Amino acid sequence: MTRGWLGGLVATLLALIVACDAGGDGDSSATSGSSDSLAQTTPWSVATAGTSQVPAYGNSCRFEADSHIAMPANAASDDSVTLQKSGNSYDLLIELEDGSGGSATLSVSLAQGLSLRSYRNGEGAAQGAGALQELTGAIQDAALCFESKLASAEATRGEFSVVVLNAAGSYVSLGGDFELPGASVFPVSGDDANMVQADSLMVDLQ
Repeated sequence: MTRGWLGGLVATLLALIVACDAGGDGDSSATSGSSDSLAQTTPWSVATAGTSQVPAYGNSCRFEADSHIAMPANAASDDSVTLQKSGNSYDLLIELEDGSGGSATLSVSLAQGLSLRSYRNGEGAAQGAGALQELTGAIQDAALCFESKLASAEATRGEFSVVVLNAAGSYVSLGGDFELPGASVFPVSGDDANMVQADSLMVDLQ
């Protein structure tokens, strides 16, 4: 009888250990998934327009206004990013497709932040359609950051954000990140003004 009681106790303890391990793995996976999918954002308001500090990749480069758009990338490489130096400013053109008829064109003039790494205080115009139609309006603020200094033929990661004042009078923000292939960085030898020309990117808008 003693042996049977001990056997039952051991079986019960083993079952509890397995159950606890399964639950712990599940919780860890869920937490990791949610933290990896959404970028860290900096609250944005009219009173604090403009970056309070020089933006850097992963730090104060992604704004979030009262209304914020976030969506995962579609499977196609159907987005583009162009950055050109124009005098003392930098002209950024981003064209986005969501794969379901939604699109946006962002045309922004930026000031330099960190040399060859970040750009800030953007202004310009945005045109959106479909799921991104709320973005049509005047860009009030924008930032663009790279994980490493832009260098000819060297790949890096980038991220951006814009805040748009649309026709409804709402401030709407959007941000995204992307992997920039080396061939798109200073693509023309000897042309320092043409900094980025990437025509086939997958931009994740979350």
